[in-house]
Amino acid sequence: MASLTFMTGRAEEAARLSSEQRLHVMQAIRQKLATDCPTVMKGDPAGAGAISSVEQNLDELIEIASRPSENRCWSAGVLDEICPACPNQSPSGNCPLREIGHCVLRRCTGAVLDAISDVMMQ
Repeated sequence: MASLTFMTGRAEEAARLSSEQRLHVMQAIRQKLATDCPTVMKGDPAGAGAISSVEQNLDELIEIASRPSENRCWSAGVLDEICPACPNQSPSGNCPLREIGHCVLRRCTGAVLDAISDVMMQ
C-alpha cells in the first residue's frame, strides 16, 4: 500500500488517490466507526447512509484531515465546507438531521477524521 503522506491539504491531491488507496481509507473509517460510533454501523436510523455520505465527501474530508494540527477545527471544517452542499441543509443553514443527531458526519466527525489521519501517517 502506497503511503498517503504525500497529501498536502489540497483537495486536488486527495482526488488523485488511487482506487486502492480510497478503499483503504474507507476501510479504516468503517473500522473506526465500528469502534467509536458503533450504533452507526449497526443499523441505527442515525447511521442510515453513513458510509455513503462519508464516501461522497471523502475528498473534502481528506483535505480537512490533512490540515496542520494548529489549523484543525474539524467540526467547523465539516460545517463550513461539507454541510452547505448537503441536500438536507436549508439555505438558512438549518439542518434537521444535525438538530436531531442523525448527521453522521457531524456526530462522528472526530472518528472519521482520526481514521483518515491515521491512514495518512502510515
